[in-house]
Amino acid sequence: VDVVRALYAAFARRDAAAVLAAFDPAIEICQTPLLPWGGIHHGHAGARTFFDRLTAHIESRVAIERLIEAS
Repeated sequence: VDVVRALYAAFARRDAAAVLAAFDPAIEICQTPLLPWGGIHHGHAGARTFFDRLTAHIESRVAIERLIEAS
């Protein structure tokens, strides 16, 4: 739960380095190519491109109501 909370906090303050540090270097993000930030993005560089494009097009905030610990 603490890791997820920290990740959401890093995204809220647009701390790309902290967000990327939480991802596996082999991350793959797939979004429909119909979106301006869409496509297939590979690795940390691809994730950074994805989030840069995403935040250039939308302004969003996450309001966490609760986090549920899982094992």
